[in-house]
Amino acid sequence: NEVFDNLAMFAGYGFNKSHSAAYGMVTYQTAYLKAHHPVHMMAALMTNDADRTERVVRLINETKGMGIEVRPPDVNASSLDFTVAEGAIRFGLGAVKGVGHSAIEGILQARKDGPFLNLYDFCERVDLQKVNKRVVETLVKCGAFDSLADGPLPAGDLEALGHWRGRVDAAVATAFSLGQKKQADRDAGQGSLFDVADGLEAGPVSYPEASPWSDQVLLDAEKQCLGFYVSGHPLDRYEEELGVYATHTTETLERAAEREAVKIGGVVAELKERRSKRNDSRNAFLTFEDRAGQCEVLVFGARYAEFEDLLKKGEPLLVQGSVRIEGDEEPRERKIICDKVQLLLDAREELVNKVTVQLEADSLDEATVCELRDIFKKHQGDCATYLRLRVTLAGQAHFKLPVEYSVRPTDDLLQAVERLFGRGSVSLG
Repeated sequence: NEVFDNLAMFAGYGFNKSHSAAYGMVTYQTAYLKAHHPVHMMAALMTNDADRTERVVRLINETKGMGIEVRPPDVNASSLDFTVAEGAIRFGLGAVKGVGHSAIEGILQARKDGPFLNLYDFCERVDLQKVNKRVVETLVKCGAFDSLADGPLPAGDLEALGHWRGRVDAAVATAFSLGQKKQADRDAGQGSLFDVADGLEAGPVSYPEASPWSDQVLLDAEKQCLGFYVSGHPLDRYEEELGVYATHTTETLERAAEREAVKIGGVVAELKERRSKRNDSRNAFLTFEDRAGQCEVLVFGARYAEFEDLLKKGEPLLVQGSVRIEGDEEPRERKIICDKVQLLLDAREELVNKVTVQLEADSLDEATVCELRDIFKKHQGDCATYLRLRVTLAGQAHFKLPVEYSVRPTDDLLQAVERLFGRGSVSLG
């Protein structure tokens, strides 16, 4: 009885107090590391959750919010885990979907003999029994070969990236086949002195001409492999006008009131369909994503039947609806009950009424003016066109073009103008 009484008394405080002390110690330690060594701390957290894509994506968003750069995978720089270099975090190959540990071991082992020079060199040197063709294609999709481009790829230049990845992707089959043959010859003892010389004097290689990847194909490939967008975001093209006709982002949604009417732009990251037990109607539960984060959108019955095709397109959307607040503890979760869905491109054409092109007077010549005129003619519509012409360092002229130069504000129009005058040279209003 005495032993039991002692145990009963100890049970009243021993378990909970010992855990409180341990949890308190861990909390202080992790808080210290995050405050004083944030880059290493976040890299360690990402490595710990490398097999849970959703968790990694949340950590990456948090890391970017802290002003820390997260660099994409690189066959010459990435390790199995997330690593720290030059104050930034390098994405670990272990978190790339479809690239297993055996393949990563093969890549790291081959890299001990020096950095890879190009795709063909990569396929000759890695063990293709471990690194199969699908793994190579995945590495192309996520941008892991971008550092091997035959010229600089400016950050955020999706056009240049699309051309590069399209060409590298088109070369994978040939490079893989040549690599298999070289390795088979080597295993059979048929290598020669010339093979050694080729390895020592590896020069530039040519990749086949191929159709460039569109912005959407490129970004979708990154999202598929990594769980997040690296080179840009599908909403980048709509950022300016979203500030005009969207009422909220996923971040500001947290301050919305019950039943408040909202408009929010984003893309469908995940769609789950369920049937109602009450009336057998089909309902959709969306994970809706913008640049700031994610929220849940509920699309019921007739609304889902009406907008199902749009929701499955994979293109940027504008969702209109009302807020439903759930949960008792703060922060309470805000969900959107959907009333209407439309493509952001359609919303742009409905709500934007002018296009302004900004250009430098001293950069204009007859050929450039003719090319701009042809662009306007090719994309005719009802949207008024303005030119903002910088005449001197101190002043500029702003004027409206004749009605025959009115345009339709499509992505093709914006990209054509920006190819001519540079990114940021066209704005919508």
